[in-house]
Amino acid sequence: MNKTIKAIYKKLEESIQFISNSSHLFVKNPTQDFSRTRKLSLSEVLRFILTIGANSLNFELLKYFNDVPYVTSSALIQQRDKIKIEAFKSIFERLKFKNLYKNTFKEFHLLAGDGSAVNIARDPTDLETYHTQKGYKKGYNQFHLNALYDLNNLIYTHFMIDTHHHLNERQALISFLDSETFASNTIIILDRGYESYEVMRKIANKGCYYLIRVKSPESKSGILYGQPLRTHCEDEQEISLILTRRQTKVTKNPSSHYKILPQKTRLEELPPQSKAELPMDYRVIAIEYELGRFEYLATNLPSNVFTLDDFKELYFKRWAIETSFRDLKHAIGLSCLHSKKRNLVEQEIYAKMIMYNFCSLVTQQIEVDSSNRKLDYKANFKMAIEICKKGLRGKIPIKKVAESIRHYQSPVRKKRRFQRLTKPSFFKGFNYRVA
Repeated sequence: MNKTIKAIYKKLEESIQFISNSSHLFVKNPTQDFSRTRKLSLSEVLRFILTIGANSLNFELLKYFNDVPYVTSSALIQQRDKIKIEAFKSIFERLKFKNLYKNTFKEFHLLAGDGSAVNIARDPTDLETYHTQKGYKKGYNQFHLNALYDLNNLIYTHFMIDTHHHLNERQALISFLDSETFASNTIIILDRGYESYEVMRKIANKGCYYLIRVKSPESKSGILYGQPLRTHCEDEQEISLILTRRQTKVTKNPSSHYKILPQKTRLEELPPQSKAELPMDYRVIAIEYELGRFEYLATNLPSNVFTLDDFKELYFKRWAIETSFRDLKHAIGLSCLHSKKRNLVEQEIYAKMIMYNFCSLVTQQIEVDSSNRKLDYKANFKMAIEICKKGLRGKIPIKKVAESIRHYQSPVRKKRRFQRLTKPSFFKGFNYRVA
């Protein structure tokens, strides 16, 4: 176990050192930037950004360097501004330990796709991120984070930063699918925001499986509207359609299997004005999650692979990406950024994603003994994050990281259900941080 944790730390250190040794590839002015020997070297700046907390910038610098007089916030910002975002992209890719992603669900790899808003400092002049909303006197600025999350191994595999006015979660997912080859035993689990024939066809054409929560058959904007489905009972039903753009007597016949797509509906295989026909086969699974309340899932999984209970568990597993966003914002610190400049904000977003994967990989190596206990226990992820950061900063020996994390445990409470209360949250101002 300690050997694996050491290997994870070593990989991150090697990634930082690679950036430092190849600085000409990752700085804006290769002939001048980081050419002199300074306290804030390129590797030191990268390590600081990766491990920065949620306090004020001056306080974080004092904690990191642990001496007075310490490095000023102005000096740090000037050094940060020299680094290209490609440096952090490189670390994120190099930190992928595919040999550690061994956990599966009945021999299937599970990926969840979703997005989350990231509040940034208010700047009405930045029109791409500025957003106004009825009922609020002042507008606010946001980035949108699109991600694919490995539900078995609890790490982000892909992510993309969008601005508010270029927000398109479906197209972000399609770009992830186009970026590489996925294993044929991969199931991509998605919520209702991804409901579309385009997404279903794209995943199927990649040789993967999808499981998408779709709107009820009563919803006119859903893909199930008008389909002869048995409702208000748990069931599995096959759907066979022919997608087309043509509007003829045959395609308009309600008893036919044709589905006419509006011209504005995106589908690469059926461009607008196309006269082609495209067969579409999938299954609909209706599951009762509360008495008399049903959810509908669309999938291309074969009928003999999973039972109804398996599908319930599969979709319940998707919730892990929601809790990962919570940890990313409130445990890792994505909700408390330290800059107004867009490129520096993007640096911190990438740094938080890197540290989430890093800390999650380390924490999963920690074995917790739950014998003779009423509940199962696991390592406390929030405390594990702080310990992992201290290890990266050299405050704790790497060999003691596992022992330190194991000291903090929290119970695993399965199948808990609470009403989801949502309220708007805004950027926490620089002047209102602790210290």
